[in-house]
Amino acid sequence: MSIIVPDTPKWLQEGVYPARLDRQVLDAIWTEGILDGLTVTQRAAGANLSVDVAKGRAVINGDNQADQGAYLTGLTGTENLEIGVPAAQPRIDLIVLRINDTEAGGPVGNNGTIEVVPGVPATTPVVPTLPSSAIELARVSVAVAAASITNANINSTARVFAMPYAGGSPRGLIGQGVSTANATATTTTPVTLPGATFNITVGPGRRRLYVAVAARYEAAVADTIGRITATINGVQAGNYHQWHAARASVLQTIAGGGFMDHNEGTYACAMNVLRVSGGTNAIAVAGTTMMVMDFGPSNAPFTAPTILAEPAP
Repeated sequence: MSIIVPDTPKWLQEGVYPARLDRQVLDAIWTEGILDGLTVTQRAAGANLSVDVAKGRAVINGDNQADQGAYLTGLTGTENLEIGVPAAQPRIDLIVLRINDTEAGGPVGNNGTIEVVPGVPATTPVVPTLPSSAIELARVSVAVAAASITNANINSTARVFAMPYAGGSPRGLIGQGVSTANATATTTTPVTLPGATFNITVGPGRRRLYVAVAARYEAAVADTIGRITATINGVQAGNYHQWHAARASVLQTIAGGGFMDHNEGTYACAMNVLRVSGGTNAIAVAGTTMMVMDFGPSNAPFTAPTILAEPAP
């Protein structure tokens, strides 16, 4: 007795199947991200209100439908992309590479596009939402009355690079967030760092993750004890996240990290600052970074992280 499998084997000589099945092959081989190039810089012909996006390739997961698969696309040469005019308040724009697949429920076009996703002008601007079936190439800070965009205004630290699935070997970086402005906590209520929120996709199966933070911290007065934490789906990540700056009124950089396991799925990541005791304000300075790396499959059962006790000042 035999049963014909519903998933048509790929590349049969007499086989006919939709492009979606080829995309599922890409999805099975590569993680989502940049393969090479696609660097965003100021306009080479002279800085103005535009940016250059370099030639390169990327793998982009389709997010419009289930089992949509992944797309291989990119630029064959440098392209110039206009940034919208400045507003009365600063904003953060996203530069993205996006798939427009009408058949799969996406936007019209049946193509790939590089786009500017404009942020909302605000006193403390935040990063706009990434569109479906797109990857982030850079974040551009647009100042009030800016006459040009220079490399100093372009933040490319959130770029995620594609990695091949290779058994138990590391997949590498799967998500990163960098705060774009200072965040101040006056109480023990956590304050989310602006611009440092991002999503990660874990899978297939259960994966061993490494979560790391490089925290830039400053206290308003010398007796402040603050904490900078990393969270995944609102839960403090790992069994180690107690980044302190005890009794220090000068800028410090504090690094920490640890391993944890997560089941397959999509998770929201963020960083927060709170004041544990003493002083008045605990400040997480712009540039505080959270990175999540995938170190391959894990056979250990998932357990909630244990948070270490606060040490005495």
